Amino acid sequence: MKKIPMLLGPWYQDNVAAGQLNVALNLNGNALRADQPIIRNGSILGIALHSNEACTAGTLVAEVTVNGLATGLTTDLDALVHTTDNQTTQNKLLDAVAAGALIGARITSSGLWAPATADITVTVLVEQ
Repeated sequence: MKKIPMLLGPWYQDNVAAGQLNVALNLNGNALRADQPIIRNGSILGIALHSNEACTAGTLVAEVTVNGLATGLTTDLDALVHTTDNQTTQNKLLDAVAAGALIGARITSSGLWAPATADITVTVLVEQ
């Protein structure tokens, strides 16, 4: 069976505060859901991060999780280069996932992160 790339999410957080550490994001507008199951065995291929306001200080890092555990696949925003959008892709063999695995996204914001009015969204590209 041919594997098909698809986007999961979006995960989001409104009014991102400074100084957060590995905070799970809300999924599809539901504050009680943080993970999305995949249907078939597959691989995590990428992560994209968007902010509705430009970062003016500090950094924000978004990371993909599988069953609540870090994958190491991250992307970030900063005040110099990637102020509103950034994405990272990887080889499909790096993060293989089994059917039923719960995919999520979490963020870490530095103590200097600004503006506190920024709303962010994260999407994850998987092949399954």
